[in-house]
Amino acid sequence: MKKILLAGLLSGIAPLNAMAEMHKLSGLYAGTFLNSSVLEIKGQGLTFEGSRETGFGLNLGYNLEFINAFMLGFEVQKASNVGSLELLNLADYTTENAITFSLLPAIKVNKTSLVYARLGKGSVDATETYRVTIGATPAGTKEKDSVDYTTVGIGYKSSVVDNLSLSIEYTQNTGSKSSVDYTASIFSVGAQYNF
Repeated sequence: MKKILLAGLLSGIAPLNAMAEMHKLSGLYAGTFLNSSVLEIKGQGLTFEGSRETGFGLNLGYNLEFINAFMLGFEVQKASNVGSLELLNLADYTTENAITFSLLPAIKVNKTSLVYARLGKGSVDATETYRVTIGATPAGTKEKDSVDYTTVGIGYKSSVVDNLSLSIEYTQNTGSKSSVDYTASIFSVGAQYNF
């Protein structure tokens, strides 16, 4: 009888172990990331592109695991710097404090890694600082505004130890305001703690 109970107990532990392995990337997570971005603005027939800039950010999300290899994630991100550029030596344009809410449909590659897409909406703070006097606007004036954007991207995430995963991602944020189109191309690497 003891052998039967022991065999039953061991056979119950093996699937639990496999299940724990499968769920390393599901559930609640929090993390941080470093990004490298280029900002581009188009308007009135002109195109301005900034140089590559770096920033950092935080994210909080939740991944749900569905049948077999499919997962669906929900995430909020806050990024410090999304890019800046110079407008014809007349003004400097900077974007910061981007907040994005995203859906992350994903497919598991194996037990510890997945490929995901990012579809989201967000808003970023934009500041235009005039270098010279333009009309009634004196040099040094700062005009602040916010720009709403749509974000799309693709990424790869892998669990490296029990609760730690690493990610790499490419995203593009696009928005427009007052007949001006904004695009930020962002490459990021991150680390997440899975609770």
